[in-house]
Amino acid sequence: MKWSWKLGEVAGIGIYVHATFLLLLGWVALSHYLAGQSIAMMLNGIVFLLALFGIVVLHELGHALTAKRFGIPTRDITLLPIGGVARLERMPDDPKQELWVALAGPAVNVALAAVLFIVLRLSSGVAPLSQFNLVFIALFVWMGATQEASMVQMKSSLGGIPIQRAMIKDFRTLSPSDSLARAVEHVLDGFQQDFPVVEDGRVVGVLTRNDLLKTLSQRGPEARVEEAMQRQFETADPNEMLESVFARLNACRCHSLPLVRNGQLAGLITMDNLGEFLMIQSALRGARA
Repeated sequence: MKWSWKLGEVAGIGIYVHATFLLLLGWVALSHYLAGQSIAMMLNGIVFLLALFGIVVLHELGHALTAKRFGIPTRDITLLPIGGVARLERMPDDPKQELWVALAGPAVNVALAAVLFIVLRLSSGVAPLSQFNLVFIALFVWMGATQEASMVQMKSSLGGIPIQRAMIKDFRTLSPSDSLARAVEHVLDGFQQDFPVVEDGRVVGVLTRNDLLKTLSQRGPEARVEEAMQRQFETADPNEMLESVFARLNACRCHSLPLVRNGQLAGLITMDNLGEFLMIQSALRGARA
C-alpha cells in the first residue's frame, strides 16, 4: 500500500504502518496538550494507543497464521487509523478452513482479554481506566466488529454467483497506438474509468484513470496509450465466482479486471458495478421478504 513504512516481519509476513496512522498519534498528543495535561500523561496516552494497535496486529496475525497453516500466504499487514488490514492471497475453498481463518482473529482477542483480566485482578495499585480511554476502546471495538461483519455479509452475498452476472458488457476499449486524447474522449463520454487495451483481439494492457492523468500531465494528449498503459495486469474468467474475483480485486488493489474467455475479451468488472450489483441483490431480497 502506498505511503506505508515497513516496521518488521513476523513469520515472513511484513508489518506496515500507513502514514495516516501518524496523524492519529498526533491527534492523541494534541488532545492531551489542549486539555492541559502533563507530558507524562500525553506519553501515557500515546503508549496506550500503541498497545491498542499492538492488539490489532495480533488479531490480524491470528487470521494470517491460520491461513498460512492451510497453505495460503499473506502479502502483508498494514496499520491504519481505523484498524489493521491483512491482505491474504485468497480465502480457503474449504468452508471449514474458511471458518477457522475467520474465527482466529476474534479468538486472539478473547485470549488476550482473559490474560489482561487475570493480570489486572492480580495487580495492585493499578489506576482504573479513564472514561477518554473507555469511550475510545468502545468505539475502536465497534468499528472493528462492524468492518468484519460487513466483509462477512459481502462474502455471503457474493457466494455461488458467477461473475458474468455482474460484468459490464457495454464498454470501450483502446489500442496501443491510440492517442491519450481518444481515451479522454471516452472518459468524458461515459462512466468508464479504466480501459482494456486490445491488439489483434488480445488484451495487452490496461489504461487506468490515474495512469492516464499522470501521463497526460507529463507528455500531453498526443502521447500514445502504450506509453501509459499497465502491461502487468490481472484478468478473470466470466465463469469464476464473484467471491473469488472480489478477493483478487482487493488483493491487487485494482479498480477493474478484464474478463477473458478463450483468449477473447468478454467483459469488464469494476468495484463500482460490484457495489451496484450488491445493492440490487439486497433490494430484491427485501422485496421477496
